[in-house]
Amino acid sequence: MAWVKLPGLWVPAALGTEVEVAGETVGAVLAVVAARYPALGGLDGRLPGYVNVYLNGRDIRTLEAGLDSPVGEGDRILLVPALAGG
Repeated sequence: MAWVKLPGLWVPAALGTEVEVAGETVGAVLAVVAARYPALGGLDGRLPGYVNVYLNGRDIRTLEAGLDSPVGEGDRILLVPALAGG
């Protein structure tokens, strides 16, 4: 199982800052999180444009497999919403 750290914006919907989730890939883990916590919305295995995803500290956009990157026991996934404005 992997641990998914949620940004403060989503903590009330998940009732905690980290949730333990089973899944073989980053995309599968995100799909489980979305099913478990529907109030989060937009995490149906596709990466919303406003969310940056890190697997064990590495931006998944820099990983060859992206959302298909394998997830192992104890791996950490961090979700960080992008900030905009001026």
